[in-house]
Amino acid sequence: DLAKAGVGARAGLLVGGIALMGLATAVYIGAGMGAGARDSLMLVLTRRTRRRAGVVRTVLEATVTVIGFALGGTVGIGTLAFALGIGAAVEASFALLGRSPFVVSAEPQLVREEVPPSATDAAGRSTSCVRV
Repeated sequence: DLAKAGVGARAGLLVGGIALMGLATAVYIGAGMGAGARDSLMLVLTRRTRRRAGVVRTVLEATVTVIGFALGGTVGIGTLAFALGIGAAVEASFALLGRSPFVVSAEPQLVREEVPPSATDAAGRSTSCVRV
């Protein structure tokens, strides 16, 4: 029961959860598996405003938190920590995965191989073409 756990343990789980959410967000966006509504808005605003993804995500989450509070929602320490920390977690995860050897470039590298014009196949037909 977390209610009986110490503040340090609960804070550690909160920070770990935010970090895990940031990593998961970067993984599914980076893998091209689609993005949710806030993630799509973050990506669009990042491109249009030319601001860092972490700053844009933090502003989005803070705005949603304020709107939720204005509509009568509860805002606690965890809510504030998430709103202020998820942007940095997502940005750090994008940077981490960008340097990871397991990440494949989003743009495939094309290798052009030109076949000499005088080349022929086994049937004697000309194979003048460019292979991609």
